[in-house]
Amino acid sequence: MEYRKFAKYSFALLLALVTLVASLALGTLVQAEQQNILRIEMNCIVSSFNPPQSQRDICQAVWFANLLYEPLILNLFNGSLVPWLAERWEILDNGTRYVFYIDKRARWSDGKPVTAHDVEVTWNQTFTYAFPVTLQGILEEVRAVDNYTVEFITTQPWARWYAEFGGTLVRPAHIWENLEDPLAYDL
Repeated sequence: MEYRKFAKYSFALLLALVTLVASLALGTLVQAEQQNILRIEMNCIVSSFNPPQSQRDICQAVWFANLLYEPLILNLFNGSLVPWLAERWEILDNGTRYVFYIDKRARWSDGKPVTAHDVEVTWNQTFTYAFPVTLQGILEEVRAVDNYTVEFITTQPWARWYAEFGGTLVRPAHIWENLEDPLAYDL
């Protein structure tokens, strides 16, 4: 009889202890969620979070750019292409026109919609401040056809369209197009 009583009290004590530990852990998780802080431990010190300067800062280009902005499509490790900001895309005119259709549900953190104009402004600044050498003589123009359609016009078919155009990390035009000197913008 004593053994049963001991087992019952031990089980109740164990249950109370597990409940207490779970409550504390859950409270910590809730507090962490409420802080909205992303912490990443790195030994790579970023000199700037400014995307046009990413060619000058390997830490920003490799590690942080994809945490700040989203691409039109994702290129997975297995080679699959997944719609992201663009819900679909087409390759037209014998591979010299790449058209992306922006997902109308996509929003910036301030609630404004992601548009084709955002892509166009991103690339206009890229043309001016950080144009990739690999695209010189290839990419002629990036233009917004309407609010949710953007096209990349090339001089010839481009095998890396999915990485160069689809991998575009789009910046919000409502912030970036009003900057007098985008290279000097301090995030």
